[in-house]
Parts: sequence; structure tokens; C-alpha cells
Amino acid sequence: MRLTFSQIKKAVFGAAVSEENGKIAFHRFTEIQTAHFSDFDKLRAQSSAGVRLEFVTDSDFLSFAFTDAWVSSNRGFFYADLLIDGCLMAHVGTDLGRRPEGGPTVRPLPDLSHTVKLDPGVKRVTLYPPAIACARLEKLELSDGASFEPVRPARRIVSFGDSITEGMDATFPSYHYLNRVAKAFDAEAFNFAIAGGCMDPGILEGDLPPTDLITVAYGTNDFRHASPTDFRERLSEFFRRVNAYYPTTPVFVMPPFYRLPADESGESFEIGTLDEVREAIGREAGKYDNVSVLNSKFFVPPMPSFFGDGRLHPNELGSVSLSDHLKKEIRGRLGWKEGE
Repeated sequence: MRLTFSQIKKAVFGAAVSEENGKIAFHRFTEIQTAHFSDFDKLRAQSSAGVRLEFVTDSDFLSFAFTDAWVSSNRGFFYADLLIDGCLMAHVGTDLGRRPEGGPTVRPLPDLSHTVKLDPGVKRVTLYPPAIACARLEKLELSDGASFEPVRPARRIVSFGDSITEGMDATFPSYHYLNRVAKAFDAEAFNFAIAGGCMDPGILEGDLPPTDLITVAYGTNDFRHASPTDFRERLSEFFRRVNAYYPTTPVFVMPPFYRLPADESGESFEIGTLDEVREAIGREAGKYDNVSVLNSKFFVPPMPSFFGDGRLHPNELGSVSLSDHLKKEIRGRLGWKEGE
């Protein structure tokens, strides 16, 4: 039994969907947000970060296929994760490796398909598309006559950030920190992060979704690229707009996580050291009553083994550590309970 577009649409968290030539495309940004991006960022905005499909079924097998895939970052990994009743049952895909120096901006990826036999009885299925690549869902198939019941989340989290929040270098999308936090608290995650992103008030435009929690994790790109004037203006305007859209919603701000070797060397750019960037973000965000500035510097341990590139982007170890810290803050500050 091949699921229809209307069935699949009801089971998608974290994105709008459209049908294109019989395949399903995921759109995690609104049209207004997308129009704001540069042409290069428009490419990156098409990744499926934060998207998941979740439903209950009594099917005795499941089959899926992703096609028309490509990646625009300098990473080349393309993996989907399948969980059954919360347990990882499949991690499938490929890795082209890093983009060669001077190589093409966009690299095509091979099709990804997988079929798995399921135990008898009713199961909760969670499927994560590849996180930092773009792909279309060509099919999602269950056994003939099987039940299919989408599972809607109890909460919603909206997250703003850069490549770390988008999902680089967590090759297992189910291990990415935002996905782990959302799954733990039965929340839908709208991942409004984009690789290379700086503090960006322009992303707060148009109709944004209501939410129970907002997370913000910018600063590590501003540190290297922003001028003091631009940083001050963007920082002030970003939190002004967050407050205008979400005046009473809890906002958790995570200033930059530990970065090797910048934090050890005290490296400084136009806007200062990373610690000075953290302090500036904390001062501005702290002006609003609904904002909590987290002491997030060591949410990822300062050891190369916790980073996919040895210095900046958390791997699975780093993502688990980051998510554990964030879950602790959510439990303590909001009283949310895991598994509710």
C-alpha cells in the first residue's frame, strides 16, 4: 500500500510539503523567509533539517525512497534514520566525502531507498530524512490493508541558528541535538537555521508559526565576519523582532559553543574574542523578560573527539552532549517532562 500525498502530509513535522512530479518536497522555511535569502542561501534553505515523519501502523514492513537529491555544503553525507518505537532500526545512505577544493557548489547524490521487515502489532514509526541535503520523498509504502495513523506532537519548538543547529556534522539525523530534544518532549521542531548564518533579523518576517519554546544559537559566524556596527545593529534588531512576534513565549539563547582553537588562543576579530561575543549576546538578549540566556559555552565538551571537523561542528557525541544540556534546562526552567 503506497501512501498518498494527503496521508503523508498529515504525518510530516517541521515543514510544509508540496507534491512535485509525484514526489514530496519539504519546505522548512516560509516563502517570505526564502525570498530574504541570497541565491546561495536559497540552495541551503532547501535541506530537510528538523523534518521528521511520524505515525502509528500495524504494517509488517515499511519501504521508503528519496530521490532527486543534492547537497550544497562542503559535506557530502546523505543519511536517513528510521526509528521503531523510539529505537534506531536503520541508518542508510551514502557519503561522498568533503567537496574537493574548487569543486562544484552543488553535488548530486545517489537515490536512497530502504525496506525493513517489522514485528507484528502496532508500532510507532519515526523517519528522519537526510538533514543537510535536499531530497524528494518518492515513496512511503506499507503492507496492504495496514493501519496508518499520524501522530501529532503535543508541543512545538522554533529554532534559529547556523550550521550547528542545521545539523552539520551529525551524520545521524536522529542524533542531531534539536531532533533529540524535540523527540524527548513530544515536540515538533521548526529548524530555521542555515549554514553560515549570522544573527539575522530578516528571518523574522511574514507568518511565523506559534510555538511553545524558541531557541537561538548564533554568534560563531558573526565572530569571524561581522563588523562591530553591523553586529550591534543586527543583534538589537533580531531580539526586538523576536519579542514583537513572541512577547510571552520562552526564549532560550545559547551563545556560541566552545570553538577550537579560538577559545584556547583568545583569537580576536573585529568584534572581539568569542567570549566578548558571548557577553554581547547575553547583554542584549537579557533585556527581555521572557528570554533566558544559557551558560552554553561547554554544552559541547572542548575536545576534538566531540566535533566532526575536530573544532566547530558537533558530531554524534557532541550532539548528544548538547541535547542533554538543553533538555536539562528545559526540564528545570519550563517543567517539561520527557516522554509525556
